[in-house]
Amino acid sequence: MDEPIPLEAALVAGVCLVLGAIAIAVVVRRAASGRMGPNPWAGIRTPTVQRSPETWRVGHLAARGPTDIGAAGMALSGLAAPFLHDGVAFTVVAIGGSAWGVAWLIIGAARASSAARAVAPLGRGGTRLD
Repeated sequence: MDEPIPLEAALVAGVCLVLGAIAIAVVVRRAASGRMGPNPWAGIRTPTVQRSPETWRVGHLAARGPTDIGAAGMALSGLAAPFLHDGVAFTVVAIGGSAWGVAWLIIGAARASSAARAVAPLGRGGTRLD
């Protein structure tokens, strides 16, 4: 029942995981440094984080730690994938690395929203615009 994974498939999966990890790290770092402002394509997409350039930068700065942890796990699973020819081991590592990355991205987005909420502009009557 357990079939070997072709090397080509393992390489493609590994490269995708590593490139995804790099993309996450680069986007979050650029947004945190202010080199990439709010946009419709990349970055943490919560309404609170997207409210202003300041909330965008502060939110991404707060998300750096968790997203770096997630990206590192994804990259490691991507680097390991081509060496795993057993179907079960490959699947566990590839899906595990992806799930690890998603989990830490969610944690990063939650931290980003909390940090952005702390600096969000106030609306009428002094209430936060959440």
